[in-house]
Amino acid sequence: MSNDVCGTMPGYFRHRSRGQETCRPCRDAMAEYVRKNRKRYRYNCADCGIESESTQKDAKRCKSCARRLSACGGDSARAKQLAAAVKLCPVCCATVRGRKYCSDECRAKNRPPEVPCLWCGGPKEARHRTTCSDECASWVTEEFVQAGKSSLRLAYESGDKHGFYAALAERSDVDGDTGCWRWSRSNARGYPITQFQGERVAVHRLVLEVKCGAPLGKQAAHHMCGNSMCVNPDHLQPVTAAENSAEMLARTYLESRISDLEAALSEVCPDHPLLSEVSVVSAS
Repeated sequence: MSNDVCGTMPGYFRHRSRGQETCRPCRDAMAEYVRKNRKRYRYNCADCGIESESTQKDAKRCKSCARRLSACGGDSARAKQLAAAVKLCPVCCATVRGRKYCSDECRAKNRPPEVPCLWCGGPKEARHRTTCSDECASWVTEEFVQAGKSSLRLAYESGDKHGFYAALAERSDVDGDTGCWRWSRSNARGYPITQFQGERVAVHRLVLEVKCGAPLGKQAAHHMCGNSMCVNPDHLQPVTAAENSAEMLARTYLESRISDLEAALSEVCPDHPLLSEVSVVSAS
């Protein structure tokens, strides 16, 4: 028989049809064919419960449990009791005592893959670290800190005035009639506040500092619209404490005077058309 046929399945069957003894290459080819094409059955191991695969239809145990029982002396109750206490190497299934792996070679084979540096992608000196150096660690920390900041804070820290105004309007309830940007959170005095750089700050003062490009200091942030929750930059102006108090007292007196006049008008003429309109005091 020619050598180009030996070592294949046709060569194996040609040996058998001629009544000849099969050569070693043909036997290996036949064994490889059977190994690849033999039907396999899936089952759950009776001892550990792990799903396994076998060519035997009535298989009950996986290879690890079968080797453990064999090392302890068979399928008896005593052997099962001993097998429960015996540990096998997770790589080669050899019996081990007092350690997880039977050798350093098996430990190296089962070691998890090396994870590259989280920032630069290079190799790391220590496996427990996420970065290769302190410099990469500082960059990663800065990246995570920036990712946790709001768009309002990022625009403020970068000096982007237009971006700050856009983020401010996005987080406010814009009134189309009055043009006020009403903030959603206020303190006990009715002024807009937010958590900024770890501190609770007044939003209207922050907006005015961005508008003027300098800190307000002791000056007050005055609402020209009279709405204390408004954060629209066009409705805010810096004034002294005396000017702010004077304007507030004047507005309070004006609102009180209007209320008194409406009350007097309702006594004289309850059906007057002005009384059916929205009150200036209640609107403010």
